[in-house]
Amino acid sequence: MEQIQLWTNLLGNLGFPIVLTGYLLLRFEKRIEILTEAISDLKNTCSNCFYQNNKQP
Repeated sequence: MEQIQLWTNLLGNLGFPIVLTGYLLLRFEKRIEILTEAISDLKNTCSNCFYQNNKQP
């Protein structure tokens, strides 16, 4: 119940666009972290493949 009052108070004081932006940033933060991790893993995998393909016998 307190969360509803908090969101209503924020909405009244700050305005809809600011509250919506804050909500979306908090909600998508975890997904952004997961994507960053996946990109890092892909970079490492590509680097390893490139290194193995260019080894001198």
